[in-house]
Order: sequence, then C-alpha cells, then structure tokens
Amino acid sequence: MRKNRSGCLRWVMIAAAGGALVFIFRYELRLGLSLIRSLISGQPVEGIPDLVTSMKITIFITENILAAIFLVVLVLYWVASSAFPVNDDHQVSMIMRRMVRSALGRVAPLMIVREGVLVGEVGRSGAILIDLSSAVVIERQSNGTTRIGQPGLVFLRRGERVRDVVSLRKHFRTLEDVRGQTSEGIELSTNTNVVFTLGQPPDVIHVAYLGDENADNLQVLRVDPRTHKIIAIRDELDPADKEEIHNYANHFLFYLEPNSQFEVGEKTREFPPYQIDDQRIYSAVYSAARDVSGSQVSSRWMDMPAMVAAETYRNMISRYTLDDLYNPDDPDSFLLQGEIKPEFEWRVRSLGLLAYQFVQRNDGAPPQVNQRITHKDFRIAAVQELRGAKVLRERGIKVIKAGFSELRPTDPQVSQQWIENWQARWQKEADFIRADMDLEVMRIRNQAKAEKQREMIEQLSSLMKSSAFSEEALSLRIFQVLEDMAADPATRQYLPKDAFGLLKSLRLDLAVEKQPASKLLDRGAAEEEAK
Repeated sequence: MRKNRSGCLRWVMIAAAGGALVFIFRYELRLGLSLIRSLISGQPVEGIPDLVTSMKITIFITENILAAIFLVVLVLYWVASSAFPVNDDHQVSMIMRRMVRSALGRVAPLMIVREGVLVGEVGRSGAILIDLSSAVVIERQSNGTTRIGQPGLVFLRRGERVRDVVSLRKHFRTLEDVRGQTSEGIELSTNTNVVFTLGQPPDVIHVAYLGDENADNLQVLRVDPRTHKIIAIRDELDPADKEEIHNYANHFLFYLEPNSQFEVGEKTREFPPYQIDDQRIYSAVYSAARDVSGSQVSSRWMDMPAMVAAETYRNMISRYTLDDLYNPDDPDSFLLQGEIKPEFEWRVRSLGLLAYQFVQRNDGAPPQVNQRITHKDFRIAAVQELRGAKVLRERGIKVIKAGFSELRPTDPQVSQQWIENWQARWQKEADFIRADMDLEVMRIRNQAKAEKQREMIEQLSSLMKSSAFSEEALSLRIFQVLEDMAADPATRQYLPKDAFGLLKSLRLDLAVEKQPASKLLDRGAAEEEAK
C-alpha cells in the first residue's frame, strides 16, 4: 500500500512540473506547434516572427531549460553532501544519480544496516548506510568477487548484491538440553553457553619452556597485568598448538631476534568502532555449520560456536564418572566447579582465534611463580597469532567466555538411586564411627575400673601390713576403707546401688559387738598419726 502511494505521488509531482512548464512557455509552444502544422500541411502560417525574434525565443527557452537543470543539480548536490555521510565528490555524484533513479522509480536510493540487520529490502544496486557496529559482504554475481562494506555509506555497483550482513559486537548463544554420557553410561543434560565476536583482536597468552626446549614442555604463564608477575603456570595447550609455538620459538632463539614489548592485559574495545578484518569476515560468512544431529545445515556463522561448545561438553563429560564430578567422599574437593568448568572454558576458547607471546629467561632457567617478567631478565618475542586448524579459528571467531549450567540426569531414577547410594555410604560410615566410639567408651570404662581396683587393692594391702591394729580393729578399719571407696563417685558407678548401704550397715553392726575394739581402734589411729 505504501509503495503504491509513493508511485502515485511521484507521477502527480511530474505532472505538476510539466504543467508549470507548459504554462510558462505557452506562447513559445504555440508557435512551435504552428510551425509543425505548417510543415505538415504545406500551408503558410500567419504571425510567424522573423528570424531574429525566433533566435531570441530559442535562446530564451534554452537558457531557461539550462537554468532549471542547473537548479535541480544544485539542489541534489546540496542534499547529497549535507544529508549523507560522504567523504568526496565521487560519493556525492553517486548519491545524486541514485536520487534521480529513485525519482524515476528505478532503484531504492538507500538501504540501512543497523546492529548487523539490514533494514528494508535488499536491492541489487543502490547505496547502503552502515552503522559503526556492522559490516556488509558485497558479492558480484558475474565473476564471484567480493568486497567488504565498512561502516559509513557504501554504494553497490552494477551487478553487485549484498551477500550477508555481520554484527561486530559481542554475541551470546546458548543451546538447551545438551546431553552427554559419563564414562559409566549415565546421561546428563545441561545448557551450554558461549560469548564470541568478530570485532575484537585475539587474546594474548604467554608461553615458556618449563624444562628442556621441546614442544611437550611448553606451558602457559598466567601473568598479573599490573605487576607483570607470574601467578600460575599451567599445561593448557594441545599438542598441535604446542608444536606450532615450538617451531616459532626455535626460530626466535636461533636468530637472536630483538626483544619486543611485553603485551599483557585486555586491550579490546567494548564499544564501536570495532576492529574490521576482511579475512575474518569472509571466513565467517562463507562457512557452513552442520548441526550435530546431521539433519540440518546452517549458513549462519553465529550458530557454530554454540555447536562447538556442546560437542566439547560431550567429549569432556565422557571422561568422568558421576562420583568424579561431585566427589562425595571429599566435601572440600569439588572437581566439577574447580577443574572441569575452567578446563571447558579454556578448551572452547582455544578453538577460536588466539595469539601467543613466547618468553624465556636469559639464564635459560625455567620461569617460576611470583617472578616478574622484565626485559632485564627475559627474552620476549613478538606477538604471533596461532594458525593451526581449529573449527572456530578458521572462521575468524574469537571466543570470550564459555560455560555450562547445572548437570541434570535425564532419567529421574538415576537421581533417586544416586541419593540412596550416597545415603547408604554415609550411613555405613556413620555406623563405623559409632562402633569405634562405643569401643573407645568401653575401653575407657574398663581402664577406669581397673584403676579403681588397683587403688583398692593397694589401700587394703597397706592396711593389712600395718601392725598397729588388733584383729577386731583391723576388721573395722577395712570396713571403713571399703565404705570410703564406695562413697567415691568414680567408684560408686561400678557398684550395685545398695552396696554403699550394705557396707555401712555391716560396719555399724561390727562396732556394736566389738565396743572395746573401737577404743583400741581409736588408740591405734592416734598412734599412727603420732608416727
């Protein structure tokens, strides 16, 4: 509907302009028609001006036509140079021609690319206004040549068309319900996610030999960007990347190349304008990503990182058992969070665009943690991009972040059996601990009982060896010692409840029957105290 109204308005404007011209040059047009009629009929026409007047009329008409054309060109030039982002007169002339074509209904004058999306219909000729976060791949159909339309105003030449539009910002993609199997065949589901871009340079990692100068000893150095100190040394490179770095390191060390600036820290832009690498954009747009199921083929390069992350998850999870992932035997060691997820992120990142900087100590010794990297102590090579064949690296894609969510068994019975197995294991451990504690309590009680028995025997033995008491007094004294021992709380817990009362009753009965012995006992006790 909008297109029809636009065409109708254009013809109305043309008709109005034509009517105005006819009205202005009505006298001249009338004379011209009379001349044509006279030539056709062969009859003379009255009122024909002389030659000089006719020449003046012709010159007048020509001057007005040229003035009108000049005015139209001037207006078009002013509009093209002020309303469009152009840099030179050639671009201005291109805009003017497309404005004239648009007035005649032949081609749309402008297409707009915003945030990697083409606004409006894709034409085979015209102009494209590209924002700072986008780029356009333009293809010529006749010979297949391509070029990159960068931010600004880009004109399509004859026979060219827009092949694809890319956004240079960071992209986030996730795949839900990605399933993988552990080494014992338990299927676990998760959601993988990845952040990637085409508009940032590759991150730089630092590598060094940790031992002899061979590829297997190449390690990644984690460096503090503020202090340039080594905070960790890890074996994170795959064999192919190690071999590539090893070949470059041999060349650097053999030819004694000069030191380069030590590159550390993030220097990427989080806002436009972004880095535009034509080769990276070509590689991304002209790559096709096949779905892991093999049933679909996606021509969008943005689908590839999520698929690669899902496949990496499946490969990694297949190396572990379910107990390895959560390690119920050691609550302080959480392998899934502490090792597997960081390794997953690094593996996905290493499949994308990546750069490295080789360093080596001047004395040939391996680098150490907390050592500061300086030109005084280290040889530092120039930053190099890894060129090894990787699925995302070949497409110019840089991976910024990658991860996966909580693992969920697809079979509900697995979760229940998992919990029951853990409960049984923990209950068994609790039973062992309780049995050990009961055994320890029994041992302590027996030890205390034996200690009290030994004390009792020692006291009775000492009393029996004493010659200061008669037989009756000695008997009474033994009852007193037994009664004191029974009254002790440490001993009383091992005796029957009525033991203390029974001893006391027997002592009283003996004291009544042996009254003189009681006096003798008092005298013997006094003598013992005097001694």
